[in-house]
Amino acid sequence: MNLTEFKIGDKLEIIVQNNSESNIRPPQLISQLVDIKDDLLYISIPLVYGEPFRFKRNSKIKIIIYREEKGIYSFTGEIVNMVQRNIIMYGVKLIGEVEKEQRRFHYRLQNTNKLILKSTERDLTETCYTKDISGGGTKVACKSDFNKNEKVICHINIEGEIVNATGEIVRKVKNFDTNNNEIGIKFIEITDINRNKIISYIFKEQRLLRKKGLI
Repeated sequence: MNLTEFKIGDKLEIIVQNNSESNIRPPQLISQLVDIKDDLLYISIPLVYGEPFRFKRNSKIKIIIYREEKGIYSFTGEIVNMVQRNIIMYGVKLIGEVEKEQRRFHYRLQNTNKLILKSTERDLTETCYTKDISGGGTKVACKSDFNKNEKVICHINIEGEIVNATGEIVRKVKNFDTNNNEIGIKFIEITDINRNKIISYIFKEQRLLRKKGLI
Protein backbone atom coordinates (compact mmCIF):
# COMPACT_ATOMS: atom_id res chain seq x y z
CA MET A 1 0.00 0.00 0.00
CA ASN A 2 1.42 3.40 -0.99
CA LEU A 3 0.29 7.04 -1.18
CA THR A 4 -1.60 6.50 -4.44
CA GLU A 5 -3.93 4.04 -2.70
CA PHE A 6 -5.09 6.53 -0.06
CA LYS A 7 -8.39 8.25 -0.78
CA ILE A 8 -9.58 11.72 0.23
CA GLY A 9 -12.21 11.22 2.91
CA ASP A 10 -10.64 8.08 4.38
CA LYS A 11 -11.39 7.79 8.11
CA LEU A 12 -8.22 7.53 10.19
CA GLU A 13 -7.57 6.34 13.70
CA ILE A 14 -4.56 8.00 15.33
CA ILE A 15 -2.52 6.79 18.28
CA VAL A 16 -0.36 9.47 19.88
CA GLN A 17 3.25 8.36 20.32
CA ASN A 18 4.99 11.47 21.62
CA ASN A 19 5.33 15.22 21.79
CA SER A 20 1.74 16.44 21.79
CA GLU A 21 0.99 20.02 22.87
CA SER A 22 -2.22 19.04 24.64
CA ASN A 23 -2.25 18.00 28.28
CA ILE A 24 -4.88 15.44 27.30
CA ARG A 25 -3.22 12.33 25.96
CA PRO A 26 -5.92 9.95 24.78
CA PRO A 27 -4.71 6.62 23.42
CA GLN A 28 -6.65 7.04 20.18
CA LEU A 29 -8.08 9.87 18.08
CA ILE A 30 -10.29 10.00 15.00
CA SER A 31 -9.37 12.12 11.97
CA GLN A 32 -9.94 12.22 8.23
CA LEU A 33 -7.71 12.45 5.17
CA VAL A 34 -8.43 15.79 3.47
CA ASP A 35 -5.61 16.15 0.91
CA ILE A 36 -2.52 14.48 -0.57
CA LYS A 37 0.19 16.80 -1.86
CA ASP A 38 3.99 16.78 -2.25
CA ASP A 39 4.30 13.30 -0.70
CA LEU A 40 2.40 14.42 2.40
CA LEU A 41 -0.93 13.28 3.79
CA TYR A 42 -3.01 16.17 5.12
CA ILE A 43 -5.31 15.16 7.97
CA SER A 44 -8.02 17.15 9.75
CA ILE A 45 -7.31 18.22 13.30
CA PRO A 46 -8.73 15.62 15.72
CA LEU A 47 -11.17 16.66 18.43
CA VAL A 48 -11.21 15.47 22.03
CA TYR A 49 -14.46 16.19 23.90
CA GLY A 50 -15.15 18.94 21.37
CA GLU A 51 -11.73 20.57 21.75
CA PRO A 52 -8.98 20.49 19.08
CA PHE A 53 -6.08 18.16 19.80
CA ARG A 54 -2.90 19.86 18.59
CA PHE A 55 0.46 18.37 17.68
CA LYS A 56 3.91 19.91 17.75
CA ARG A 57 6.05 19.82 14.65
CA ASN A 58 7.99 16.51 14.42
CA SER A 59 5.45 14.70 16.61
CA LYS A 60 5.31 10.97 15.86
CA ILE A 61 1.91 9.37 15.43
CA LYS A 62 0.60 5.98 14.41
CA ILE A 63 -2.17 6.09 11.81
CA ILE A 64 -4.58 3.21 11.28
CA ILE A 65 -6.84 3.03 8.23
CA TYR A 66 -9.58 0.57 7.33
CA ARG A 67 -9.82 -0.42 3.67
CA GLU A 68 -12.93 -2.30 2.51
CA GLU A 69 -12.27 -5.93 1.55
CA LYS A 70 -8.55 -5.53 2.25
CA GLY A 71 -8.42 -5.06 5.99
CA ILE A 72 -6.68 -2.75 8.43
CA TYR A 73 -3.37 -1.02 7.65
CA SER A 74 -1.13 1.06 9.89
CA PHE A 75 1.94 3.22 9.55
CA THR A 76 4.01 5.67 11.55
CA GLY A 77 3.90 9.29 10.50
CA GLU A 78 5.64 12.52 11.45
CA ILE A 79 3.88 15.89 11.71
CA VAL A 80 5.80 18.27 9.44
CA ASN A 81 3.53 21.31 9.29
CA MET A 82 0.14 22.79 10.12
CA VAL A 83 -2.04 24.48 7.50
CA GLN A 84 -5.14 26.58 8.16
CA ARG A 85 -7.59 27.04 5.29
CA ASN A 86 -11.28 26.47 5.88
CA ILE A 87 -10.17 23.96 8.49
CA ILE A 88 -6.98 23.28 10.42
CA MET A 89 -5.03 20.33 9.05
CA TYR A 90 -1.65 18.74 9.58
CA GLY A 91 0.81 17.55 6.96
CA VAL A 92 2.05 14.05 7.78
CA LYS A 93 5.11 12.37 6.29
CA LEU A 94 5.13 8.58 6.19
CA ILE A 95 7.96 6.93 8.10
CA GLY A 96 8.74 3.35 7.19
CA GLU A 97 6.39 0.89 5.52
CA VAL A 98 2.62 0.59 5.60
CA GLU A 99 1.86 -2.69 7.37
CA LYS A 100 -1.17 -4.97 7.58
CA GLU A 101 -2.71 -4.52 11.01
CA GLN A 102 -3.83 -7.65 12.86
CA ARG A 103 -4.81 -6.39 16.30
CA ARG A 104 -8.50 -5.86 15.53
CA PHE A 105 -8.91 -9.55 14.98
CA HIS A 106 -8.57 -9.81 18.76
CA TYR A 107 -10.33 -6.66 20.02
CA ARG A 108 -13.64 -7.75 21.54
CA LEU A 109 -16.55 -5.32 21.26
CA GLN A 110 -19.27 -5.84 23.85
CA ASN A 111 -22.57 -5.91 21.98
CA THR A 112 -25.92 -7.66 21.57
CA ASN A 113 -26.56 -8.90 18.04
CA LYS A 114 -28.93 -11.64 16.96
CA LEU A 115 -27.17 -14.79 15.83
CA ILE A 116 -28.49 -18.10 14.49
CA LEU A 117 -26.31 -20.96 15.68
CA LYS A 118 -26.49 -24.32 13.91
CA SER A 119 -24.57 -27.45 14.85
CA THR A 120 -22.75 -29.22 12.02
CA GLU A 121 -22.76 -32.47 14.00
CA ARG A 122 -26.42 -32.90 14.99
CA ASP A 123 -29.91 -31.50 14.44
CA LEU A 124 -29.67 -28.45 16.69
CA THR A 125 -30.37 -24.84 15.70
CA GLU A 126 -31.09 -21.88 17.98
CA THR A 127 -31.47 -18.13 17.77
CA CYS A 128 -29.00 -16.67 20.26
CA TYR A 129 -27.51 -13.27 21.07
CA THR A 130 -23.89 -12.20 21.11
CA LYS A 131 -22.31 -10.81 24.26
CA ASP A 132 -19.14 -9.69 22.50
CA ILE A 133 -17.55 -10.12 19.09
CA SER A 134 -14.16 -9.79 17.41
CA GLY A 135 -12.69 -10.65 14.05
CA GLY A 136 -11.59 -13.94 15.54
CA GLY A 137 -14.71 -15.12 17.35
CA THR A 138 -17.70 -14.31 19.54
CA LYS A 139 -19.23 -15.00 22.94
CA VAL A 140 -22.88 -16.04 22.78
CA ALA A 141 -25.72 -16.51 25.25
CA CYS A 142 -28.11 -19.35 24.37
CA LYS A 143 -30.53 -21.79 25.98
CA SER A 144 -29.46 -24.94 24.13
CA ASP A 145 -26.77 -27.24 25.44
CA PHE A 146 -24.06 -26.98 22.80
CA ASN A 147 -20.93 -28.96 23.61
CA LYS A 148 -17.33 -27.87 23.95
CA ASN A 149 -15.35 -28.60 20.74
CA GLU A 150 -18.60 -28.82 18.75
CA LYS A 151 -18.48 -27.25 15.28
CA VAL A 152 -21.20 -24.71 14.56
CA ILE A 153 -22.30 -22.46 11.71
CA CYS A 154 -22.86 -18.85 12.78
CA HIS A 155 -25.27 -16.54 10.95
CA ILE A 156 -24.59 -13.17 12.59
CA ASN A 157 -26.77 -10.11 12.06
CA ILE A 158 -24.44 -7.14 11.56
CA GLU A 159 -26.46 -3.96 10.98
CA GLY A 160 -29.14 -5.84 9.05
CA GLU A 161 -26.71 -7.93 7.00
CA ILE A 162 -26.09 -11.61 7.70
CA VAL A 163 -22.41 -12.51 8.08
CA ASN A 164 -21.61 -16.22 7.98
CA ALA A 165 -18.77 -18.09 9.67
CA THR A 166 -17.99 -21.59 10.85
CA GLY A 167 -16.75 -21.81 14.41
CA GLU A 168 -15.68 -24.17 17.13
CA ILE A 169 -16.95 -23.93 20.70
CA VAL A 170 -13.87 -23.47 22.87
CA ARG A 171 -15.58 -22.93 26.25
CA LYS A 172 -18.99 -23.17 27.88
CA VAL A 173 -20.14 -21.68 31.20
CA LYS A 174 -23.58 -21.93 32.80
CA ASN A 175 -25.03 -18.59 33.96
CA PHE A 176 -27.33 -19.58 36.82
CA ASP A 177 -28.78 -16.05 37.11
CA THR A 178 -30.16 -16.12 33.55
CA ASN A 179 -30.23 -19.90 33.10
CA ASN A 180 -28.34 -19.38 29.83
CA ASN A 181 -25.25 -21.10 28.57
CA GLU A 182 -22.50 -18.62 27.69
CA ILE A 183 -20.28 -20.13 25.02
CA GLY A 184 -17.07 -18.90 23.45
CA ILE A 185 -16.77 -19.55 19.72
CA LYS A 186 -13.55 -19.35 17.72
CA PHE A 187 -14.01 -18.73 13.98
CA ILE A 188 -12.23 -21.49 12.06
CA GLU A 189 -13.67 -20.79 8.60
CA ILE A 190 -14.56 -17.25 7.56
CA THR A 191 -13.90 -15.34 4.35
CA ASP A 192 -11.70 -12.24 4.43
CA ILE A 193 -14.69 -10.22 3.22
CA ASN A 194 -16.90 -11.38 6.10
CA ARG A 195 -14.12 -10.94 8.67
CA ASN A 196 -13.53 -7.41 7.42
CA LYS A 197 -17.27 -6.66 7.70
CA ILE A 198 -17.05 -7.57 11.38
CA ILE A 199 -13.88 -5.52 11.84
CA SER A 200 -15.46 -2.54 10.04
CA TYR A 201 -18.48 -2.77 12.34
CA ILE A 202 -16.20 -2.85 15.41
CA PHE A 203 -14.25 0.14 14.07
CA LYS A 204 -17.49 2.10 13.57
CA GLU A 205 -18.84 1.24 17.02
CA GLN A 206 -15.54 2.23 18.64
CA ARG A 207 -15.76 5.65 16.99
CA LEU A 208 -19.30 6.14 18.30
CA LEU A 209 -18.34 5.07 21.82
CA ARG A 210 -15.31 7.34 21.78
CA LYS A 211 -17.41 10.25 20.52
CA LYS A 212 -19.73 9.74 23.51
CA GLY A 213 -16.73 9.62 25.85
CA LEU A 214 -17.48 6.03 26.87
CA ILE A 215 -14.03 4.67 25.96
